[in-house]
Amino acid sequence: YATGENIELGDVVLIPVPNGSARMKVVMLGDTQQHSELQSTFLKWVTTERKLEDDEVVLEWIDKNPFEHKDPNVAPVGKYMFSGADQYLVLVERNPASETHT
Repeated sequence: YATGENIELGDVVLIPVPNGSARMKVVMLGDTQQHSELQSTFLKWVTTERKLEDDEVVLEWIDKNPFEHKDPNVAPVGKYMFSGADQYLVLVERNPASETHT
């Protein structure tokens, strides 16, 4: 985080979205590949095809996904989002009790 704290699994963060901000939970770390509570199909895809960079994380929406839509002409949005580990992730709550899988 911009504060110098390490990003950990289960952290609740605020991210900027078009109409303000939204809360998300850190569910995978790019540098260690540690993950928590990921759907098996998504985990297989992200570890074999997408390949996270060391400075990326996977986030899961806690609040309603502001990009959700019902337009059949546009690709659907999922429950996860990739993000760089940058100044736009703001730690709201640390959750060290989060179950970790490697």
